[in-house]
Amino acid sequence: MAAFNGIVANPERQTVRTMSTSDPVLSESLVGDLSANVRTAYVAALIVVALLAGTSYILLDRLIVTQGKTATIINTAGGQRMLSQRITGLGQSLARKMQGNAAISDQLLLRHEITGAIGQLESSHIALVYGDKVTELPGITNNREHALYFSEPHRVDSRIKEFSEVAYALLEAETVEDAKVQAERLGDLGYGDMLNSLNTVVDFLEVDARKYALNVQHIHLALLLMTMLILLGEAAFIFRPMEKKLQRSVDRIRKSKAALQHASRHDALTELGNRQFLRDVVKMLEATKDPKSQAIVSIDLDRFKAVNDTYGHAKGDELLIGFAKRAHDVLRTGDRAFRLGGDEFVLLLAVDECERDALKVCARVANSLEELCRTDPAFNRVTASFGVTLWPAGQSFHEALVEADIALYESKGSGRNRVTMFEDWMKEAVNERNNTEAMIELALAENRFEPHFQPQIDMRTGRMIGLEVLARLRAQDGETVLTPNHFLEVAERTGQIIPLGMQIIEKAVHHAATWRVQGAVLSSLSVNASAAQILDEGFLPSLKELLEVTGYPVELLTIEVLECVMLDGTDTGIVQAVKDLRDLGVRIELDDFGMGHTSIANVTSLGVHRIKIDRSFIAGAMDDDGMRHVLKAMIAMAQAMNIGVLAEGIETELQQKLLLGMGCVYGQGYHFARPMAADALDDWLGKHDDPKALVHVKMDEAPVKAIRAKRAS
Repeated sequence: MAAFNGIVANPERQTVRTMSTSDPVLSESLVGDLSANVRTAYVAALIVVALLAGTSYILLDRLIVTQGKTATIINTAGGQRMLSQRITGLGQSLARKMQGNAAISDQLLLRHEITGAIGQLESSHIALVYGDKVTELPGITNNREHALYFSEPHRVDSRIKEFSEVAYALLEAETVEDAKVQAERLGDLGYGDMLNSLNTVVDFLEVDARKYALNVQHIHLALLLMTMLILLGEAAFIFRPMEKKLQRSVDRIRKSKAALQHASRHDALTELGNRQFLRDVVKMLEATKDPKSQAIVSIDLDRFKAVNDTYGHAKGDELLIGFAKRAHDVLRTGDRAFRLGGDEFVLLLAVDECERDALKVCARVANSLEELCRTDPAFNRVTASFGVTLWPAGQSFHEALVEADIALYESKGSGRNRVTMFEDWMKEAVNERNNTEAMIELALAENRFEPHFQPQIDMRTGRMIGLEVLARLRAQDGETVLTPNHFLEVAERTGQIIPLGMQIIEKAVHHAATWRVQGAVLSSLSVNASAAQILDEGFLPSLKELLEVTGYPVELLTIEVLECVMLDGTDTGIVQAVKDLRDLGVRIELDDFGMGHTSIANVTSLGVHRIKIDRSFIAGAMDDDGMRHVLKAMIAMAQAMNIGVLAEGIETELQQKLLLGMGCVYGQGYHFARPMAADALDDWLGKHDDPKALVHVKMDEAPVKAIRAKRAS
């Protein structure tokens, strides 16, 4: 397998290290100091030998003292065993004498001996457990001894206490039958469990003593060997001090140079090759390789930023290290892995069967990441996207890498977690996206994005109860109006959706505020917001400022969030951001409900005020009984939990009647009205007999311009 080649640390802490490639120069002072160093080493060696000898003496002295104490402990423990046997024998003798009506004096003599033996047993037990200054017993000194005396299966302490209690019970027995029972219990303990426990104690102490003595002997032997080695090393050092010192210095300098060279081409976090190493390898391949035998793979970890933001950079580093190692382990001989920065990786693959070889390697790398992600809940939503291209003859590496990046971009845009081979049409798509991006940038600068409004209807009365705001782009000719399918996807990928969305919201809120001043009845203004907008740290402050400037009531503003965004938001902070909006007083609507399979219970926990049922359910319910039952249940459950329901995409009167029959009274769609500009909306309301049709006046854009100027400064 190829050497472990390529990554840099987490991007927020990535550092660049430089080094001099010139050979270090040995100064004259280095050579001049050799003699002094030799003398210092000689004296140091003598001191070390003396210390080792002193340590050896101390260890031997401690061994003698410890062995003496251990012998006392073992004798005491052995004495307990003998005492227990003596007490057992005496107890049984006492029981027999009581049964045989022996003389009271004989019984009293036995009772006295038993009492004395029990006292000795208890005092020796206390000395062993808690220590005794007279006999210099240390007591229990470690967890193993404590477990031996107080834990199952031996329980020496409790068994000695039980044994003593039975012995005392025997002494206090008033009847022959009672004495016989206690004698039998004493025998069971004395010749059974307690004897086994005491034997275990003695064996344990003897084994421990032998181990300690053996360990000290080993240490003593090691010290002796170390002393001999130091003496031999000192002799060898004195014979040729100058040569050896100089050689070590040269070797040290060479190693330092090699370490610096390695550091300049590898990352300290994962030891994969970095961008400089990739350049070096490419130069070598361009000079020696068969151009048709290489493939380039660009890899990007999906949702890596969410791991960093949610769990911290340490967890992000852990993910990078784990992925780098596992990816390297599945590479073949001749394959190389690099990290260019962040979560971006590049593989150089030796391929014999062109695409097939590259795809097999990508599959193994993806599987290795999947195995890693199963080991930690923080990684369970992380996947990888791949872009693959072949590096043909006559093409520069830079051009091939751009193609791999284009294929990677296509993988990310197609849903992530996939492998995409580069095809020529992708370049045209990239050019088209670049043109769209430029068009959006110009339109933002020229303030040509504008809101269109689609009425939301109370289907029982036909009256408008609210407006949904939809983004439109007015072309430079002033006549053509482009719908979101011409710019929305690119805007979301490039981040332009943030200023674009704010431009739409500003204009829509100003229109709504103006209509309210003119007396129009407008109970809700619904605006769509992308995940990027909601997560943007400037979104909430800008919205608050906009509402304050226009005077538009916050409770009449609804933010529509896609259901899939909320489902995908637990590791991106979207749920908290939506909560912040709700705390401001904004109403939250879940758009395209049903497409992400969110349960009504989850909707309740997210604090959503209303769900907007996706148009696919409306259309499907007309022909599919199963879909009709699902739609009806969805509406009933939402209403039961006091969640508002609005149906979108209503295109026929039959659909309207179907929804009314199911209890859904609010809807929007082409059956009622298409999205329209602000001036057209006033005309539409006039034709639909609204007593308070919107009075369209030219919007005063001064407040909007003031907000933008303040934000820019």
